Amino acid sequence: MSRNPRITVRFSTGDGDVVEADTANYKEPADPGDTVEIVYDPQDPYRLQAADWGYDYWLPAICLGGGVFVAARTYGLWRGRWPRRRR
Repeated sequence: MSRNPRITVRFSTGDGDVVEADTANYKEPADPGDTVEIVYDPQDPYRLQAADWGYDYWLPAICLGGGVFVAARTYGLWRGRWPRRRR
């Protein structure tokens, strides 16, 4: 569920069709008449979001990657297989 209220955006597609659709997928507050940069699906222009929406995914990805590394490292040390010890 989105925290933002829905806004209505109007834009022209690459084919020149004018689309008016609602979205709640935006970060910055928008007032009537403001310009909002969007991305949309050319197959379904009513499927859209603000261009800055979704840039926050890098932090969870880093945390997940770090967690997987720590888990693998811990498992490897516990099993005595990583790093290999020279004798």
